[in-house]
Amino acid sequence: NYPNAHDKLNKRTGHGIWLHGLPKNIDQRPLMDSDGCVVVDNYSLVRLGDYIQTGATYIVMSEDDIKWESADTFARQESSLSAAFEQWRQDWESINNDAYLSHYGENFSDLTSDLSAWTAYKTRVNRGKTEISVKTSDVSLIADPRDPTLVTARFYQQYRSNNHDWDGWKEQLWQQTASGWKIIYEGNG
Repeated sequence: NYPNAHDKLNKRTGHGIWLHGLPKNIDQRPLMDSDGCVVVDNYSLVRLGDYIQTGATYIVMSEDDIKWESADTFARQESSLSAAFEQWRQDWESINNDAYLSHYGENFSDLTSDLSAWTAYKTRVNRGKTEISVKTSDVSLIADPRDPTLVTARFYQQYRSNNHDWDGWKEQLWQQTASGWKIIYEGNG
């Protein structure tokens, strides 16, 4: 998904990075011969195929060494983010606009508007609601390999209100701050 939301927020561009094998009867390619793709030998690619579902499996790559966290550290981070995520969902569903908007960080962007514009938009939209139901499923949380205070949340959302329904995939970028977890990006995806 390069460039992902974090990449776009940092003005990185590009597209079309694929994981692929080699032409038949070729065991290796010269370095830098893939136009930015990730190339693995065919035997390894076939073995990976049992674990990869196109469009659903994330492969995390980093130029830096990936740091493994202890299971306890991971559990604490996942628990605190899951609680913040659930509170965001409940605040939205309860049409508590101030509480809902408190989940968004000062540096929020949806790649077209900042927090001020987002606040004005959501306040206007939520004013027209008498009931909201927000259901989420298939939630995945992926920590940034370079900055463990950043976590991408990807989930399927079913939104129902008195005047609008929407189902689809959503992505958020959450950042752990001194005042708790804050959403710094949100978009469909």
